[in-house]
Formats: sequence, structure tokens, C-alpha cells
Amino acid sequence: MNARQFFAQILVIVGLAALLLGALDPLDGCIVILAGSALVYIGARLRKSRYHLLLGAGLVLVLLGVAAMFVLGRLGGVGGRSQHSTWWLLLMLPYPIGWLMALAGTVALVGKGWHRVCLCCAAVLVVLAIATFVTLCQLRGVNRSTFLLVVGTPYLTGLTLALIGAILWIVQSFRAAEPADRAPDA
Repeated sequence: MNARQFFAQILVIVGLAALLLGALDPLDGCIVILAGSALVYIGARLRKSRYHLLLGAGLVLVLLGVAAMFVLGRLGGVGGRSQHSTWWLLLMLPYPIGWLMALAGTVALVGKGWHRVCLCCAAVLVVLAIATFVTLCQLRGVNRSTFLLVVGTPYLTGLTLALIGAILWIVQSFRAAEPADRAPDA
């Protein structure tokens, strides 16, 4: 592995870590997620990966969503006393979409095989559930059914994907070991 490939791999790993760490508190961690998305994109460009377009689109969406978040914050936020409708939050929708695109592109860049994709998606969903849990705990007036739906759905989906990924990994392990167990033909 040459120095350029090694540096690109380091950028992708640090970027993935930043994408996951920033998701623990998506509002305050938006800059960390933006930096992680940029690092993963730069790493993909250095590796000359075919996934650089997906990662670039994710970076642009994260940038647009974070910019909208800062603009809405400067305008006084939404809801409550700000006189802005909560529908203005739709301007920030590119942020989570771009984050998911960056994670999907990173999984495609790093791993091969459906079991790795399922396990990485499971990790993303569980981190998303934890981040949503932390965010909703800071809000007041969230009823129990909404809380269970918003936190429970990605958490259960993540656990289901983790189980599917583990099953696929076990099946692939048995398939890979199968030819070695056979006796050679005489």
C-alpha cells in the first residue's frame, strides 16, 4: 500500500468515527458530522473510488442542512415565541439525508458483502436511536407514544438488521469453510 492509499484510508476511518460520534448529539455535533463527511469524501477522492459522487452529494446535503440550521437559529428558531412555524424545520431535512448518504457511501467504500452492510446499517440505526433519545430527553412535552415511535423504531430496526447481518456472516463463514473441509478427489 502506497502512502497516498494509506493516508486516504486514515481519512476515511477518522471521517467515519466523526460521523458516528457527531450523531450522539446531532444538534451540537453538526460541525463534527460536517467535518466527518468532508474527510470521508476527501479520502474517497484520494482513493479514486467510484463512490466519491455519492459521498460528495452527501457532503453537499449535510452542508445545506447545517447552514439552514444556523440560519434558523439566527432568526430565533422555530415554534414557541419565535413566530416561525415548525414547518421551517423542513429546510434542515437535507442534513439527516446527507448524513445517511455519507454513512452509506462509507460502508460501500470500506466493506464488501451484505453482512458488513447490514451490520454497519444496524450500528447507524442504533446510534440514531440513541441520538434521538438524547435529543428528546432534552425536550419537554413529548408524549410517550411519540417517544416510543421515534426512538423505538430505529432501535428495533437496528437490532433486526444486526441479527440479519450476523446470520449472513455465519452463513458466509460456513460457505467459505466448505471447500477446505472436502476431501480431494482421487
